[in-house]
Amino acid sequence: MPLAPWRRRALLAFALALFAACGGSSTQQSGSSSTRSDVAPYVVSTIPVPSTLAPVDVAVLATFNEVLDPSSVDSATFTLLDPAGFALAGTIGCNGNLAVFTPALPLQGGTTYRASISTAARDLAGDAMAQPYTWSFTTEPAADLVPPVVDSTLPANGTVGVPTSTTVQITFSKPVDPSSVNGSTILLDAGSGPVAGAVTLSGAVATFTPAAPLAAAQVYAATATTGVRDLAGNHLQASEHFTFTTH
Repeated sequence: MPLAPWRRRALLAFALALFAACGGSSTQQSGSSSTRSDVAPYVVSTIPVPSTLAPVDVAVLATFNEVLDPSSVDSATFTLLDPAGFALAGTIGCNGNLAVFTPALPLQGGTTYRASISTAARDLAGDAMAQPYTWSFTTEPAADLVPPVVDSTLPANGTVGVPTSTTVQITFSKPVDPSSVNGSTILLDAGSGPVAGAVTLSGAVATFTPAAPLAAAQVYAATATTGVRDLAGNHLQASEHFTFTTH
Protein backbone atom coordinates (compact mmCIF):
# COMPACT_ATOMS: atom_id res chain seq x y z
CA MET A 1 0.00 0.00 0.00
CA PRO A 2 1.52 3.42 -0.92
CA LEU A 3 2.60 5.57 2.00
CA ALA A 4 0.51 8.65 2.75
CA PRO A 5 2.25 11.91 1.63
CA TRP A 6 2.67 13.14 5.22
CA ARG A 7 4.42 9.89 6.22
CA ARG A 8 6.68 10.00 3.14
CA ARG A 9 7.77 13.52 4.13
CA ALA A 10 8.37 12.45 7.71
CA LEU A 11 10.49 9.49 6.57
CA LEU A 12 12.44 11.73 4.20
CA ALA A 13 13.22 14.12 7.06
CA PHE A 14 14.32 11.14 9.14
CA ALA A 15 16.56 9.83 6.36
CA LEU A 16 18.26 13.19 5.79
CA ALA A 17 18.84 13.71 9.48
CA LEU A 18 20.07 10.12 9.85
CA PHE A 19 22.56 10.60 7.03
CA ALA A 20 23.94 13.70 8.72
CA ALA A 21 24.06 11.95 12.08
CA CYS A 22 25.92 8.94 10.72
CA GLY A 23 28.48 11.21 9.07
CA GLY A 24 28.90 13.26 12.23
CA SER A 25 29.36 10.25 14.47
CA SER A 26 31.67 8.15 12.28
CA THR A 27 34.71 8.96 14.42
CA GLN A 28 32.99 7.78 17.56
CA GLN A 29 31.83 4.56 15.92
CA SER A 30 35.18 3.70 14.35
CA GLY A 31 36.65 2.23 17.51
CA SER A 32 36.15 1.80 21.21
CA SER A 33 38.98 4.24 21.95
CA SER A 34 36.75 7.13 20.76
CA THR A 35 34.03 6.43 23.35
CA ARG A 36 34.14 9.12 26.03
CA SER A 37 33.22 7.68 29.40
CA ASP A 38 33.72 10.99 31.22
CA VAL A 39 31.26 13.08 29.20
CA ALA A 40 27.50 12.88 29.72
CA PRO A 41 25.35 13.00 26.57
CA TYR A 42 23.40 16.17 25.89
CA VAL A 43 21.19 17.54 23.12
CA VAL A 44 23.02 19.67 20.57
CA SER A 45 20.10 20.57 18.29
CA THR A 46 16.51 19.67 17.54
CA ILE A 47 13.98 19.58 14.72
CA PRO A 48 11.72 21.45 15.06
CA VAL A 49 13.81 24.21 16.56
CA PRO A 50 12.32 25.29 19.90
CA SER A 51 9.49 27.87 19.72
CA THR A 52 9.15 27.69 15.93
CA LEU A 53 6.32 26.75 13.58
CA ALA A 54 6.41 23.21 12.22
CA PRO A 55 4.36 21.32 9.61
CA VAL A 56 1.75 18.91 10.96
CA ASP A 57 3.64 15.97 9.42
CA VAL A 58 6.89 16.74 11.20
CA ALA A 59 9.22 14.05 12.58
CA VAL A 60 10.70 15.22 15.88
CA LEU A 61 14.50 14.85 15.97
CA ALA A 62 17.14 15.37 18.64
CA THR A 63 20.84 15.33 17.80
CA PHE A 64 23.25 14.54 20.65
CA ASN A 65 26.92 15.30 21.19
CA GLU A 66 27.80 11.60 21.06
CA VAL A 67 26.51 8.17 20.13
CA LEU A 68 23.69 6.88 22.29
CA ASP A 69 22.92 3.40 23.54
CA PRO A 70 19.90 2.54 21.32
CA SER A 71 18.33 0.45 24.07
CA SER A 72 18.07 3.54 26.28
CA VAL A 73 15.89 5.49 23.83
CA ASP A 74 12.30 4.28 23.88
CA SER A 75 8.73 5.47 24.52
CA ALA A 76 9.55 6.09 28.19
CA THR A 77 12.64 8.14 27.35
CA PHE A 78 11.44 10.20 24.37
CA THR A 79 7.92 11.59 24.64
CA LEU A 80 5.76 14.06 22.75
CA LEU A 81 2.88 15.61 24.69
CA ASP A 82 -0.20 17.45 23.48
CA PRO A 83 -1.50 20.62 25.23
CA ALA A 84 -3.48 18.51 27.71
CA GLY A 85 -0.33 16.62 28.71
CA PHE A 86 -1.24 13.35 27.02
CA ALA A 87 1.58 11.38 25.38
CA LEU A 88 1.16 10.87 21.64
CA ALA A 89 1.59 7.50 20.01
CA GLY A 90 4.51 7.18 17.66
CA THR A 91 7.63 5.31 16.61
CA ILE A 92 10.90 6.02 18.42
CA GLY A 93 14.20 5.30 16.73
CA CYS A 94 17.85 5.85 17.57
CA ASN A 95 20.90 5.56 15.36
CA GLY A 96 24.27 6.99 16.25
CA ASN A 97 23.76 10.34 17.91
CA LEU A 98 20.26 10.87 16.52
CA ALA A 99 16.97 10.14 18.30
CA VAL A 100 13.74 10.36 16.30
CA PHE A 101 10.08 10.44 17.31
CA THR A 102 7.70 9.90 14.37
CA PRO A 103 4.07 10.54 15.36
CA ALA A 104 1.63 7.81 14.37
CA LEU A 105 -0.73 10.44 12.93
CA PRO A 106 -0.32 14.00 11.65
CA LEU A 107 -0.36 16.57 14.43
CA GLN A 108 -3.18 19.07 14.89
CA GLY A 109 -2.71 22.41 13.20
CA GLY A 110 -2.14 25.52 15.28
CA THR A 111 -1.27 23.48 18.36
CA THR A 112 1.69 23.66 20.75
CA TYR A 113 3.44 20.38 21.57
CA ARG A 114 6.15 19.59 24.12
CA ALA A 115 8.90 17.10 23.38
CA SER A 116 10.99 15.67 26.19
CA ILE A 117 13.96 13.35 26.56
CA SER A 118 14.56 12.02 30.05
CA THR A 119 17.80 11.29 31.87
CA ALA A 120 17.29 7.60 31.05
CA ALA A 121 19.02 8.29 27.74
CA ARG A 122 22.66 7.24 28.00
CA ASP A 123 25.75 6.86 25.85
CA LEU A 124 27.64 3.68 24.98
CA ALA A 125 29.72 3.96 28.14
CA GLY A 126 26.57 4.00 30.27
CA ASP A 127 26.75 7.72 31.12
CA ALA A 128 23.24 9.16 31.45
CA MET A 129 22.10 12.66 30.57
CA ALA A 130 22.77 15.01 33.47
CA GLN A 131 19.33 16.58 33.14
CA PRO A 132 16.25 16.06 30.96
CA TYR A 133 15.86 18.10 27.81
CA THR A 134 12.48 19.60 26.96
CA TRP A 135 11.42 21.90 24.16
CA SER A 136 8.18 23.13 22.63
CA PHE A 137 7.04 23.96 19.13
CA THR A 138 3.78 24.96 17.49
CA THR A 139 2.34 23.48 14.33
CA GLU A 140 1.30 25.64 11.42
CA PRO A 141 -2.32 26.85 11.53
CA ALA A 142 -4.83 24.41 10.14
CA ALA A 143 -6.41 25.30 6.82
CA ASP A 144 -9.75 27.07 7.20
CA LEU A 145 -12.28 24.99 5.27
CA VAL A 146 -15.42 26.23 7.03
CA PRO A 147 -17.66 28.35 4.78
CA PRO A 148 -19.35 31.47 6.12
CA VAL A 149 -23.08 31.52 6.86
CA VAL A 150 -25.51 34.34 7.53
CA ASP A 151 -25.99 34.69 11.29
CA SER A 152 -28.60 37.44 11.26
CA THR A 153 -30.20 40.17 9.19
CA LEU A 154 -31.63 43.61 9.92
CA PRO A 155 -34.51 43.88 9.26
CA ALA A 156 -35.19 40.30 10.27
CA ASN A 157 -36.88 38.04 7.75
CA GLY A 158 -40.64 38.73 7.57
CA THR A 159 -40.58 42.01 9.50
CA VAL A 160 -43.40 44.43 8.68
CA GLY A 161 -43.68 48.15 9.36
CA VAL A 162 -40.02 48.83 8.57
CA PRO A 163 -39.21 52.56 8.19
CA THR A 164 -38.63 53.66 4.61
CA SER A 165 -35.31 55.17 5.70
CA THR A 166 -33.92 51.78 6.71
CA THR A 167 -30.60 50.31 5.70
CA VAL A 168 -30.20 46.55 5.24
CA GLN A 169 -27.56 44.73 7.29
CA ILE A 170 -26.35 41.17 6.89
CA THR A 171 -24.12 39.72 9.60
CA PHE A 172 -21.97 36.73 8.63
CA SER A 173 -20.54 34.07 10.93
CA LYS A 174 -16.99 35.27 10.29
CA PRO A 175 -15.15 38.16 8.61
CA VAL A 176 -15.54 38.08 4.84
CA ASP A 177 -13.35 39.21 1.96
CA PRO A 178 -14.13 42.89 1.24
CA SER A 179 -13.60 42.35 -2.49
CA SER A 180 -16.45 39.82 -2.50
CA VAL A 181 -19.02 42.17 -0.95
CA ASN A 182 -20.44 44.58 -3.50
CA GLY A 183 -23.51 45.47 -5.53
CA SER A 184 -23.35 42.12 -7.33
CA THR A 185 -23.40 39.98 -4.19
CA ILE A 186 -25.57 42.05 -1.80
CA LEU A 187 -28.89 42.87 -3.49
CA LEU A 188 -32.19 44.54 -2.64
CA ASP A 189 -35.19 44.11 -4.91
CA ALA A 190 -38.64 45.70 -4.84
CA GLY A 191 -40.22 43.18 -7.18
CA SER A 192 -40.03 45.47 -10.18
CA GLY A 193 -36.25 45.47 -10.22
CA PRO A 194 -33.10 46.06 -8.12
CA VAL A 195 -32.91 49.00 -5.75
CA ALA A 196 -30.01 51.38 -6.30
CA GLY A 197 -27.69 51.80 -3.36
CA ALA A 198 -24.21 51.44 -1.88
CA VAL A 199 -22.71 48.38 -0.21
CA THR A 200 -20.17 48.66 2.59
CA LEU A 201 -18.47 46.11 4.83
CA SER A 202 -17.21 46.26 8.40
CA GLY A 203 -15.65 42.99 9.55
CA ALA A 204 -18.47 40.46 9.24
CA VAL A 205 -21.30 42.95 8.68
CA ALA A 206 -22.37 44.00 5.18
CA THR A 207 -24.62 47.04 4.87
CA PHE A 208 -26.77 48.05 1.92
CA THR A 209 -27.73 51.75 2.00
CA PRO A 210 -30.46 52.64 -0.53
CA ALA A 211 -29.74 55.66 -2.69
CA ALA A 212 -33.21 57.03 -1.84
CA PRO A 213 -35.89 56.29 0.76
CA LEU A 214 -37.80 53.10 0.08
CA ALA A 215 -41.41 53.09 -1.05
CA ALA A 216 -44.09 52.83 1.62
CA ALA A 217 -46.09 49.64 2.13
CA GLN A 218 -43.76 47.73 -0.20
CA VAL A 219 -42.37 44.21 0.12
CA TYR A 220 -38.62 44.09 -0.42
CA ALA A 221 -36.41 41.05 -0.93
CA ALA A 222 -32.73 41.12 0.09
CA THR A 223 -30.14 38.59 -1.03
CA ALA A 224 -26.58 37.66 -0.18
CA THR A 225 -25.29 35.51 -3.05
CA THR A 226 -22.76 32.71 -3.10
CA GLY A 227 -20.27 35.22 -4.44
CA VAL A 228 -19.58 36.24 -0.84
CA ARG A 229 -16.50 34.47 0.52
CA ASP A 230 -14.46 34.51 3.72
CA LEU A 231 -10.81 35.50 4.08
CA ALA A 232 -9.73 31.91 3.33
CA GLY A 233 -11.70 31.84 0.07
CA ASN A 234 -14.64 29.74 1.28
CA HIS A 235 -17.90 30.84 -0.35
CA LEU A 236 -21.42 30.89 1.03
CA GLN A 237 -22.80 27.45 0.21
CA ALA A 238 -26.21 28.84 -0.82
CA SER A 239 -27.63 32.29 -1.40
CA GLU A 240 -29.41 33.78 1.61
CA HIS A 241 -32.81 35.44 0.94
CA PHE A 242 -35.03 37.38 3.32
CA THR A 243 -37.93 39.80 2.95
CA PHE A 244 -39.45 42.72 4.84
CA THR A 245 -42.29 45.15 4.35
CA THR A 246 -42.02 48.92 4.78
CA HIS A 247 -44.45 50.98 6.86
